[in-house]
Amino acid sequence: MRTRTCTNPPPLSHGKNCEGPKTDYKSCVRDACLIDGSWGAWNLWGSCSATCRVGIQHRNRFCDNPPPARFGDHCFGDSLDDRICMNQGCSDGGWATWSSWSSCTATCDGGTSQRYRECTNPTPSPYGQQCHGPNTNFKVCSIFPCLQTATTPNILFKVRRVKNETPSDGEIIVFEDVLYNNGSGYNSSIGILTAPVGGTYLFTARLLSQRGGPVFFEINVNGNMNSNGALFAHQGYSYATADSVVRLLPGDRVFIKSLYSNSISNSGLSSYLNYNSNEFTGWMAMSNK
Repeated sequence: MRTRTCTNPPPLSHGKNCEGPKTDYKSCVRDACLIDGSWGAWNLWGSCSATCRVGIQHRNRFCDNPPPARFGDHCFGDSLDDRICMNQGCSDGGWATWSSWSSCTATCDGGTSQRYRECTNPTPSPYGQQCHGPNTNFKVCSIFPCLQTATTPNILFKVRRVKNETPSDGEIIVFEDVLYNNGSGYNSSIGILTAPVGGTYLFTARLLSQRGGPVFFEINVNGNMNSNGALFAHQGYSYATADSVVRLLPGDRVFIKSLYSNSISNSGLSSYLNYNSNEFTGWMAMSNK
């Protein structure tokens, strides 16, 4: 807008005033104004985070009344609001009665029996406290001693005929012919008796020497000499024997070990005794209790 005055010159002596408008207008365009954001109303409170006792509720609002535009400022303040909420009290759990005792795990020498209870009197509500204390109880039962029986495992073996008639010093002498092997303790492939059960065992070993040859051997238990037999050089056939009584645990190993310049014969006395000359026998006299 612009204006002008009728002063160039002003009217005088009853002269006429200036003709035409004294104000002039023209349109103009300026940059759009910035619009700052403003918060809308808060939404309703959400549900409480706990069904009983103390919890938290949330509500939110949006910067949309109006939203910021043309580089206007965003709303100041928080878009999220929290408050504490409290519903009715929680229901804590309670123990139901104990179940009956179970049967004893042993009939003698001591066993255990157990019983159970459940946290169902009442069952705890969500966020309620579980029952305190154990849900299982044990007691010792059948403490009277078991009656001892006279029966023992039938452990017996008898083997004959050596695999190698000229074993080297320190070699295990392997007997190939197995007459008895009750308990399956003797391994004829490697010549070792592995005790199936613990107890007191009796062992006997007999080796027939060749003419003029010495025989030195031992009954070895777990790598240690337990007893030995020896026969020096001579003119005819002769036996060297060794006996042993030893307490073994399950898994202990017993074998015949060559000691020095053995010269063993699987024959020599007579055709009847050809395969009966050399033997290794053992049996369990008493089991461990």
